Amino acid sequence: DITACPESAGQNIQNFQATFDAKPKKGSNLVISLDGTALADLAITKVKLVCYSADGGQLYSNNIPYANTVAAGGNVHWDYTYYLPGIIPDGTYKLEANFYQDDSTVLGCGQFHISFP
Repeated sequence: DITACPESAGQNIQNFQATFDAKPKKGSNLVISLDGTALADLAITKVKLVCYSADGGQLYSNNIPYANTVAAGGNVHWDYTYYLPGIIPDGTYKLEANFYQDDSTVLGCGQFHISFP
């Protein structure tokens, strides 16, 4: 399941849905397809993907260029391929996809969890 990040300053993308191409597996690529509804006219420049450990510590972040404009009421669609290293310790991790208008303005954020045995 994916939800809007409750602490995010950007709440202009809601009703998130996400799918993976397969069950997350260490040492392989995971294709993430994410959709959400724009609540206002949006001009998106990048997505910042952030991974957190079960205790909330930030493990990884990556800025991904993503140029897209979406009218209010329209669908925000984002596909991303993410390599899951084979050395990931077992556990549950939280991933956040933060959609930015510029370097500091978050338009929306979706969060979801992945687990390894």
